[in-house]
Amino acid sequence: MYMKITKKMHPELISVMQSVYPNYKGRKFYLVIEDNEINCISYWSEGSRIMYKFVRLDGRVFSLPESHPSIQEHNENRKTKLSFGLACVTHTILYGIDCGLTIMLCSQSVKQIESECTNSTQKLIA
Repeated sequence: MYMKITKKMHPELISVMQSVYPNYKGRKFYLVIEDNEINCISYWSEGSRIMYKFVRLDGRVFSLPESHPSIQEHNENRKTKLSFGLACVTHTILYGIDCGLTIMLCSQSVKQIESECTNSTQKLIA
């Protein structure tokens, strides 16, 4: 599931994304619910790049080493699966155009966030 989110709808998720990428000044924010493996290759190719950072929902950020062809030769360095309480925040640049920040969560984390929401307008899934 892929959906656009705003500060009004989900201020907690937006603040997590902005804490991971503090220099981001844009207004494009997206949520992806992903239970499959994600490919974390992050290098420039024809003016495009997706940068990955992992964050626990309590705020601790994990940085990935820069991708390099020698690192990418091994399949175990390319894919990961999100677990409960862990989010992946990506910053996408497509052909030189900033496409915004995306937070990826597994379905278990989404259920946890929804159970903590007291306001019905903060539900992630309609």
